[in-house]
Amino acid sequence: MSDAVSDRLRAALEELAGARAGDVVREAEAEARAAVKNILRDELTRAMLARSERLLAPPGERSTPEPPAPAGPLPVQGEGWWLYCVVGQAHPRLPANLEGVAPGRPPRILRTEGLAAIVSKVPLDEFGEEGLKRNLNDLDWLESMARAHEGVLEAALGHGTVVPMRVCTIYRSEEHLRETLGERRELFAEALDWLDGRSEWGVKMLAQRERVNELARERAGAAEPEGGGEGVAYLARKQLDRAVHDEADRIVTEAVRECHARLEEWAAASEVLPPQRREVSGHEGEMVFNGAYLVDDERMQSFEKVLGELESAYGRLGLELQLTGPWPAYHFAGDLERAG
Repeated sequence: MSDAVSDRLRAALEELAGARAGDVVREAEAEARAAVKNILRDELTRAMLARSERLLAPPGERSTPEPPAPAGPLPVQGEGWWLYCVVGQAHPRLPANLEGVAPGRPPRILRTEGLAAIVSKVPLDEFGEEGLKRNLNDLDWLESMARAHEGVLEAALGHGTVVPMRVCTIYRSEEHLRETLGERRELFAEALDWLDGRSEWGVKMLAQRERVNELARERAGAAEPEGGGEGVAYLARKQLDRAVHDEADRIVTEAVRECHARLEEWAAASEVLPPQRREVSGHEGEMVFNGAYLVDDERMQSFEKVLGELESAYGRLGLELQLTGPWPAYHFAGDLERAG
């Protein structure tokens, strides 16, 4: 490049820098926000992993609102009692072919004064402290156990209200389990009353980023820069890319905000959850929202109608809404202060 061309390019760049200093500052601010988001995302990931470890930890190591497991370590041999959920005393019989977490030990209903619990016996050489430490590193065992636990909850949920327990809620004896249920009778009764006639539903929003970016480019009036030399064109493209990125984020943020606001109007309670990674849930697109809603059964039709309206409004933007459930009310069984 000749000196004359270099001088012209340098002058053009200096002129552009002076005219667009504000844009540069805004771009730097946007990049700083993105960096902060990345840091927060990493911290959230670590927090989620720590929470998952607590939920899968042996009973004495969890800090959940569930009834406490027996004090001290479980015996190495013998049988313990696995607690799936607490139900009303009038809950009907379970299907005869229902499998529990331990083969050959089907779940059954343990009835107490005013309450009932769905339980099954488990061998402590596999489900005791040492057995769990060993087996929780076996992904096949862990998946099979979790699926069996959820299968029992789904079967119970089909016949009445349940207060679900996390996996690995194990008691050393029937006597201690009955004692704990008796001590927590009022708490469980309140939870059953709060959840009666309501179901937990999940709503996820998935973004097809290419479609969202196309719309953002249209809204930003984005056109490829022409003329002005290579340096000017490069800076203009950078500014254009940043404008498209910011507009795409704004589209998604506004959609998420409106969807959650409208849906929670029809819910007795709601909770915003961390988006799931594609490798975990197998979904297509980028999950930009993950919410749980506790909905009165009699309002579910209206809830689905609003969801359909939102799908129609945002589908053209490359945003898809998915409804899942009903699920055991894990996210709301402990929120007893919301009961009215």
